[in-house]
Amino acid sequence: MDSDTRKVLQSLSEAGVMRRDDLDGVAHGDSSTVGQGRPMHTRIQLPPLHFVHLQNVNTLLRRTVVGPRTFTTTCDEVVCFGPTRMVIVPPDFFCVVKDPVDTGDATTRKEVDRVFNGEAGRTGSAAVKLKHGDLEIRFHRDPFPLFPGESLAGGAVFPLPFVPENVALHLRAMYDFAEEGEDGRKRCAGEEWLVRGPCLYRPHRWVKALVAHQAKVLRPGQAVHLQAVRDLVDSQGVPRVAGEEWMYRGEGAFIPDVSQRVVGVRDSVVLSDRLGLWVRAERAFYDEVFGKSRVAGEEWLVTAADTPAFLPVAEVTVFARVQPVTLKADEYCTITNPRDSETGTLLYGRVVVRRGIANLFPSPGEEFSRVRKAIVLDHTTAVALIATQTFVDLPAPVSREEWENQSRWTDEEKVAANGVRRKAGERWLVYGPREFVPPPQAEFTVMSALLPVDPLQKSFFFTRMATKKNNLAHAVYQKPIIQKV
Repeated sequence: MDSDTRKVLQSLSEAGVMRRDDLDGVAHGDSSTVGQGRPMHTRIQLPPLHFVHLQNVNTLLRRTVVGPRTFTTTCDEVVCFGPTRMVIVPPDFFCVVKDPVDTGDATTRKEVDRVFNGEAGRTGSAAVKLKHGDLEIRFHRDPFPLFPGESLAGGAVFPLPFVPENVALHLRAMYDFAEEGEDGRKRCAGEEWLVRGPCLYRPHRWVKALVAHQAKVLRPGQAVHLQAVRDLVDSQGVPRVAGEEWMYRGEGAFIPDVSQRVVGVRDSVVLSDRLGLWVRAERAFYDEVFGKSRVAGEEWLVTAADTPAFLPVAEVTVFARVQPVTLKADEYCTITNPRDSETGTLLYGRVVVRRGIANLFPSPGEEFSRVRKAIVLDHTTAVALIATQTFVDLPAPVSREEWENQSRWTDEEKVAANGVRRKAGERWLVYGPREFVPPPQAEFTVMSALLPVDPLQKSFFFTRMATKKNNLAHAVYQKPIIQKV
């Protein structure tokens, strides 16, 4: 409205011919209240890419007029919306229209075509059918007007969401529909899928974006612990059932599928001669490291001799890190409940002696005593022992292989290997010079020096003081000892 016209209208208002409300209506393109609330003729110039909504005050029907066009409203029409610019959607943008016109209806489609062809046809509830409560997403297209009843959600157009590399958009279908395109894939309500980047995502009115998943970058020696949410076939073509857990080993970016849940990322443990692991099977599985089947609850030891780096699988839990017991050449220790290397079971109730040089890792369930020095006997000393149970006395094994071999021998085989049968309660002496490691089936009672006696006579081994101190009920026969002068 130019300044001269505004001055004329203001003078009419001051004279009482036109009310202030009428002046505001004319200033905003609304001629419904001109002249004491009565409609009047209004000349409207619509530039290109503009539109206006007119309403008939008698029938309350509305029509849409698009530019470029210059026209004059009838005496029973008022401007109810506009003039305003058409909606322009640039490339890679979109907009959401609320309550859109139903272009599937033949009558509505015919009326929409008349408007775009420049015909000022009447459009109202009888001519245009709206899809109330619905939404329509419109992408790049020719500029278009909003028909009466339509509105632009957010009042603007928005750029298409960009899904960057190593990111996936988690989507869910709210209703049954068929995707656009040649394949026309059908989606069911509740179905979920991923759109992986990099790409531009084209929203759909019946699809809800849940979350954007960031890829997990796996370094060498790492694996992802996955769990199946529902039955599926994984990326390696292996069928999985709901609740099943497995490990995905690989390097680089990894994004789980919608049917998978990430339990965690596991790192491999580098083992050495000073570090071992105690692991437990949570459920039955086949152990590829040891090449054997494991049962639920089974526990075992993993060392650098088995694998240089241990990556626990989904069925395994690492519950302890252990350090070895190092034995020198003159040291030994006892092991209660040793583990059989062939069967992998604990030999409950058995006690064995291990002596150096050795680096011993305790297995789960094994009990190691403190490290002791071997008893050094010279030619003038000896020790007295008493058997706590019947056994065959053999020299203490030096290596683990030697102990494992002896543990499988029968009593006859032990006797054949120069073993001596000892009965429970039997007492005997061990003479020097030697390094002596007492067997676990006997108790060390006393150690004493030999008495200097005539080598051609028989003598008692222990001194009187040692005999009283240990309450020995008898003496042990000593063979002749020759002293060098």
